[in-house]
Amino acid sequence: MTRGFSRRNLVKGAAWAAPAVVASTAIPAYSASIMDLAPCLHFDLEPGEDSAYGLRQYMHEVAPERTPRERAVEDITIPDGVSYMRFYLEGGQGGGVDMDDYSGGSGGYGAEVSGVIAVTPGQKYRFYLAAGGIGHYYEPADGGDGYTRGGSSALMPEYVYEDSDKERMTSADYNRLIIYSGSGGGSSALVLLDGDAETLIAVAGGGGGGGARGIIATSRTNLPDGAKMPTWRQFDPDVPKWAPRYSPPYLGNGGDGGESKASKPSKNAEEVYAQYGAGRIIAPSGATAGRNTGRGARGGNNPTFRSARGLSFTSTPQSQIRSRGVAGAAGGTGDFGHGGDGVAAYGYVTNIAATLPENAQTYDYNVAAYIVSGGGGGGYGGGGSGAAVVVGAQTTDQLANNSKPQTYTVSAGAVSGAGGAGGNYVNSNVLDAHVEMVGYSRGKNREEFTDGTAQYSFCPSRNNQIDHDGKMYPWP
Repeated sequence: MTRGFSRRNLVKGAAWAAPAVVASTAIPAYSASIMDLAPCLHFDLEPGEDSAYGLRQYMHEVAPERTPRERAVEDITIPDGVSYMRFYLEGGQGGGVDMDDYSGGSGGYGAEVSGVIAVTPGQKYRFYLAAGGIGHYYEPADGGDGYTRGGSSALMPEYVYEDSDKERMTSADYNRLIIYSGSGGGSSALVLLDGDAETLIAVAGGGGGGGARGIIATSRTNLPDGAKMPTWRQFDPDVPKWAPRYSPPYLGNGGDGGESKASKPSKNAEEVYAQYGAGRIIAPSGATAGRNTGRGARGGNNPTFRSARGLSFTSTPQSQIRSRGVAGAAGGTGDFGHGGDGVAAYGYVTNIAATLPENAQTYDYNVAAYIVSGGGGGGYGGGGSGAAVVVGAQTTDQLANNSKPQTYTVSAGAVSGAGGAGGNYVNSNVLDAHVEMVGYSRGKNREEFTDGTAQYSFCPSRNNQIDHDGKMYPWP
């Protein structure tokens, strides 16, 4: 895959990313030292196991002094005496928004792509290093930059509210909740530079951003005994977080990059009302892009929500109710495959008429919520973003209470799906290619991020590789 680039194109790219400073590494003429030879051997053993070093020993780190959570770019020139180069690329992880309170899902792992390519002295290669996604919950989150960027969770309410709803959605008379999900991680890449063209060697996709959840409810004071609230079931604090759960709520977890058995697709978010068990909300998560296809993955499907007896998700004689769901956005296509940006939904419950006064005080039941879904990971074809849904709810089974006429409770619940991981790419000329999942700690809590990385090492020739013990080993 070859794409043209120029100073003009690089400047245009700054519309979605801060300009990256391209570092150029001057590498001395190659000498066949043990430390440079060992990493290109086809052994995957740790030091001390038999006589072979692990493949990742003594690698050159790309941009070791980079600025955290910013894209890094470094050019290298192949020195004399080198015939092969081994490389490792890691995509950025997706961001999460949890704070050990189950307020959202985890971000997905980035992909790790590795292999060996034949090189010629004097050739120039460029590494693009991804920034990880992040989550803030109460504030927008930009996607991680990289060769391609991860999807954001940053759509502002003023661009979403319909004109007829702007006054109520910004009114001080409403109990209001505005939340954002995790953003997707960017992708890392290796390209061959040839004049004003880039030939793509490999891309490691970024992980998807985690979804979020939140609900706001209100009720009349001095409710009668046994009055119900339209709030969601919460996690049992006595059940360990690692234990399997067989009933909602389910958190929207971002999709993992890579193709190993440990890689997991994004997980849909699902909620159930605590005292109205038939009431259920599902916010689907975005899909993960494939390998070498270049196609952006689809966004999460349209959300679904089902009411229960005694609970209404549509307008009643007491309340004007808005419940809305929005499907996720697809990821971008090809080698400019950005992750799908998070989509937004909002909803509310508005008092049609104030309830009867009690102690000379009038009660208004006004709640509103707004949420933006998890962004997809960047890659060779971006991951899709999650769906978003806000459900306004009113209880109706308490209205006949003679001791408290016009007694009811309301809520606005917001939940979003997670983003899928970005796609990966491996050029057909890459030897010993592997596409795995980055095995670090999964991004979960707000403000945490894990950037992508890259490493490389050189080999003098294809034949007669010398191990550190002086023995000769053929190329596999």
